Amino acid sequence: MNTFADSIEALNPEDDKEFFASLPDELKKDVSVALIDDGVQFGHEPPQGKIKDSWSFDDGYDGADLPGARKPFHESQTGHGTLMASMICRVCPGAKIFSCRLKVIPGDGLKFYFTPESAAELAHEKGALIFCAVPDEGSMTDKEFSKYYPVGCAGLAARIFKIGAATANNERHEWVGKESQLDFLLPGHEVTERGEDTVDPDGDIPKTGSSIATALAAGLAALVIYCVRLAAIETYRKETGFSDENKKTLDSTDAVTEDSLGIVKTFNGMKQIL
Repeated sequence: MNTFADSIEALNPEDDKEFFASLPDELKKDVSVALIDDGVQFGHEPPQGKIKDSWSFDDGYDGADLPGARKPFHESQTGHGTLMASMICRVCPGAKIFSCRLKVIPGDGLKFYFTPESAAELAHEKGALIFCAVPDEGSMTDKEFSKYYPVGCAGLAARIFKIGAATANNERHEWVGKESQLDFLLPGHEVTERGEDTVDPDGDIPKTGSSIATALAAGLAALVIYCVRLAAIETYRKETGFSDENKKTLDSTDAVTEDSLGIVKTFNGMKQIL
């Protein structure tokens, strides 16, 4: 996957400025991934230079002589958001990250919790593809599962991708619940970071959890969209005469077009591909 991702990153349609300026607006758009977490440290690689149009909903400075001030989206309180961004960009280095920082609520022990309700609802209303981790709490009843938002929410469950952690043997990790409570399994057991610029000093320690799998799933979906966009751009190049080949009209049944890009961005279109 690393080799393929590196190859795709080298294909930048913006390198040909004259041709890129001629593209339809839809083909000019970046592939963006909104990361709902605790922020992203923008100086960390691989998301460095890929954070755009972000926002913070964390008013955690209230009561600290800074009333109304929000904690910045470009900092990550626990490092979790930065790790997720790193995994997304590892799979799709061409993706742009919209960091949506939420309030972090301390829990028991070293656990922290986020408050994503409004963000998930808004994402759905905007037609975004939503990827959520199933709870790493082991087997539970459907009633217990329904208490977890948004994966267990009856109103959203059928319109989001519920992701669980898989082991190297392609089996559900012991932390993941029933198969009926998830859509896909992706690597989420002892996953190592790529490169030397790791999120924490102990970055060589493998990471485990369904959130890791979810970040990789979101990155995979972004990669699919990115590849379809590249193919649609190449089709446009050939049809408009920007190609070295003579201008020609391609068979619409075979060509990947702007319409193909629209389809793959829908829930049903992406689910068929994945």
